[in-house]
Amino acid sequence: MKQKLEKRGNQLFVMTVRMVFFHKDIIFPNGDKEKKAIAITNLETALSYAEQDIKDRWEFYKEKYLKLIKK
Repeated sequence: MKQKLEKRGNQLFVMTVRMVFFHKDIIFPNGDKEKKAIAITNLETALSYAEQDIKDRWEFYKEKYLKLIKK
């Protein structure tokens, strides 16, 4: 298992890659956690996907998180 922890503003990302299935963990302000499966079958591609996903969508994730904090 390999984990990558990254913080952007108030949002914390934990990317976990296991040999069983690839997924991303979503951590909500109230502490709830959700796993979203990623339909990728090899480790190198999954890691590349995770890195690119953070680079491309961190602003979207940040805004979504900030909206949840305001609720």
